[in-house]
Amino acid sequence: MTEPQPEPEAPPAPENLAANGNASFVNNFADPVKTVIQADNSEVHLHQAEAEPTRLHDFRSGPLSVGHVPSLAAERQTRESDEILARTLEAGETAVLCQVMVGMGGVGKTQTAAAYAQQNLHDGNIDLLVWVSASDRASIISAFTSAARQTCGADPHDAVASAEAFLSWLNRPSGPRWLVVLDDLTDPDHLIGLWPPAAPHGRTIVTTRRRDSALDGEGRQRIDLGKFTEDQARSYLRQRLGAHSPAFQGADRLANALEHLPLALAQAAAYIRDQPGSTCESYSAMVEGNTVKLRELQPERLPDGYPFGVAACWSISIALADGEEPVGVAGSIMATASLLDAAGIPVGVFTSEALRTLLSAAHQEALSAEPKQRSLDGDELAPADKQTRAPIESAAVEKVLSRLFRLNLIDFDGSTVRVHGLVQRAVRERLTPVESKVHAVSAADALKEIWPPVASSPIYEASLRANTTSLRERASLFETRAHPVLFEAGRSLGEEGQVAKAGEYFQKLYADCQTAFGPDHPHTLSANHNIAIWRRNAGNAAGALTALEALLPDFIRILGPDHDETLITRSNIASLRAETGHLIAAFAEFEALLTDQIRVFGPDHSNTLATRNNIAAWHGEAGDAAGALTALEALLPDFIRDLGPDHPDTLTIRNNIAYWRGEAGDAAGALTALEALLPDFIRVLGPDHPHTLATRGNIAHWRAETDDAAGALTALEALLTDRTRVLGPDHPDTLTTRRHDWRPHRLRSPPHRLHPCLRARPPRHTLTTRHNIAYWRGETGDTTGALTAFEALLTDRTRVLGPDHPDTLTTRRRRDFLRETSE
Repeated sequence: MTEPQPEPEAPPAPENLAANGNASFVNNFADPVKTVIQADNSEVHLHQAEAEPTRLHDFRSGPLSVGHVPSLAAERQTRESDEILARTLEAGETAVLCQVMVGMGGVGKTQTAAAYAQQNLHDGNIDLLVWVSASDRASIISAFTSAARQTCGADPHDAVASAEAFLSWLNRPSGPRWLVVLDDLTDPDHLIGLWPPAAPHGRTIVTTRRRDSALDGEGRQRIDLGKFTEDQARSYLRQRLGAHSPAFQGADRLANALEHLPLALAQAAAYIRDQPGSTCESYSAMVEGNTVKLRELQPERLPDGYPFGVAACWSISIALADGEEPVGVAGSIMATASLLDAAGIPVGVFTSEALRTLLSAAHQEALSAEPKQRSLDGDELAPADKQTRAPIESAAVEKVLSRLFRLNLIDFDGSTVRVHGLVQRAVRERLTPVESKVHAVSAADALKEIWPPVASSPIYEASLRANTTSLRERASLFETRAHPVLFEAGRSLGEEGQVAKAGEYFQKLYADCQTAFGPDHPHTLSANHNIAIWRRNAGNAAGALTALEALLPDFIRILGPDHDETLITRSNIASLRAETGHLIAAFAEFEALLTDQIRVFGPDHSNTLATRNNIAAWHGEAGDAAGALTALEALLPDFIRDLGPDHPDTLTIRNNIAYWRGEAGDAAGALTALEALLPDFIRVLGPDHPHTLATRGNIAHWRAETDDAAGALTALEALLTDRTRVLGPDHPDTLTTRRHDWRPHRLRSPPHRLHPCLRARPPRHTLTTRHNIAYWRGETGDTTGALTAFEALLTDRTRVLGPDHPDTLTTRRRRDFLRETSE
């Protein structure tokens, strides 16, 4: 601070203080006693009164420091927050007189405030420093009372009046230059009526984990203090361990393992220094291996005067949140979050019915607990008020998430929850095996509950997959079954277009199921089934057919011939036979399957309807577009009756009717039907759903077919922008649009099972792309290269689509044309 020091005043006589009404002063206590004063529901415990009279400090003799200022950490790093604090507090008439330093536990808020206070005290910039441990209201009042005794002679018997007198004394225009530090404020309400005044010769610093808006009052500025940067973390370890010391090797790895948290790095450096032969590499291995608990990784004596180790750093805040209504919920939310992805957990996980059931049980248990509850560190807490025992609703969950955000235990923007990795680990390590299992199953149930049945947002589904991966790594999801969310994650990966990775995923899931359950468990069979599915989607239809034909007897033997999974396997075998050119055998299998499905499920079951759809579609793929159109038009009323007009499967059938209408020669009718369908897709599934985008692509195609090439091109360019935004630049649909591939797309057959089933449409996108590449090779003068490409393509189209398919005939005509041209 740069304000000139006022002319020192002689300390007034005690009787003058009393006469002025500021406070009363007692020279000594006749009978030393411990006094307890009740103030605003807080008990203020005063130390035993001293026998000697208290003398007012004479500021002409030097500055006064009240309270214990923490020592500075060894090799403390100067950070941006130091500069912000100094700049804003020393800005003269434009200074912000109160700075609120906010950050999670362990980032160094107290150290920043202590460094500023000590430096200004040493440089003679302040005459009075009051350091207050602001963990509760009583401590704040007690600290102000102690300062009052030494500055304005207030009566210590009346703690509240003494604190108020001290604050009034600070506000005197001729008073000394002062700095009040309120360290580790746990609740903004503790400062009601106790905020230091906004005096031009005074400054206030508050350090807190809280992010309540109540702290952002007029005349206050918030400084958010984060973790070390990579350079700061490396510099700190270098200075503590020595740049050329073997112990320093692996410093960057250690900084990343501890996520650059200053407290964790300080403890690690102290541990390494105390343990002969220990290095950053060896410490990192213990952290990353999760075989050693955090509390076992702290030194015998905590460094730099830290009161808590990393393992206990956040427990007080969790206990505080858990003790507020609805009691018991915050701790359960943190336990669940500790098992999921630190980088981002969708809020829907916590507001799902599955998790709210768990939270309601935790709430009931907390309400039924003994009057005295204990924090995660074993400290007793005041009993919580027992209020209504209604189930926990979504609004209550979001309220608790906001509370955890204000306590700096999580980051929460209304849609996503993020948790520091070390906070997660500290919470996980306090869970019993039973608690971990309960929270893991509930989290998996929640993820499955909120997973979209059809891919809609790649970013959202990537987040769900990341959370499933974290959960799988931290808890067992293979008890009596493989949790369904594991299959959902693999399906999502493949549906996004990452078919090779989906195949690898199910290979691993198959191995895990074999280990957990053996080869004949239904989920082992399902995982093996999915391997075949994604083998086909990767282009190996023949290999997939062979695998499923070998697997079908196991389904029949273990599950029975009428089990849903057995019938689905038969459906996929029929589709693969059609794809590999065995259309007669495929139709025979579909007809036999339809008979069995009607017998087992009934004519209106979704599986039965899907088979009817597949039969119609394959008639079209075999060249009978008119027959496919007739069959689908007959099928549509059944979908509307059983599923409703707005069900996604009903909309899919409408799209496919338009597709085959166009393929049968009625391009204008197809365009009219699709333009009527698009608003329904947007209303039901949203503008960014893949089916909505596919319908827009189909509209562009049929516009071109009706001689509106300009309108088609404009529509495709707009579609490319949206597909790039929604699906990403490398998604197959995006690439198809970028090529201006004007082929129409029949949407996938309505899904009717948890795991991916084979779709009725063969992989025409890949063959069409090869056709386009060959065509443009010829157009650019490479006739020989184009002819070679068309020869290879003709072989594959004949094998996949059959010799009489329209696409096969087109390729044959193009090949013959190039042959004639090159002769």
